Amino acid sequence: MAMTGASLSVIGNALNHKDVSTTRKVYAHSAHEAERTASEVAHKKMFEKPEEKQNKVVEIEFQRKSSQHVEF
Repeated sequence: MAMTGASLSVIGNALNHKDVSTTRKVYAHSAHEAERTASEVAHKKMFEKPEEKQNKVVEIEFQRKSSQHVEF
């Protein structure tokens, strides 16, 4: 449940823990792992090389039955 993002109180209630500190002690490693994974994903997104934009030609047909090419 910790890996799905459920809070410690939700996990503790599901496991019938009387105190959230019990859940925190047992699942602290899962929380740290989730934080590390989220940090790695964010880091990759921030520093990845942006994709180069390619010019695309789109044909547009008007009502007068002529066509034009528009470059983006």
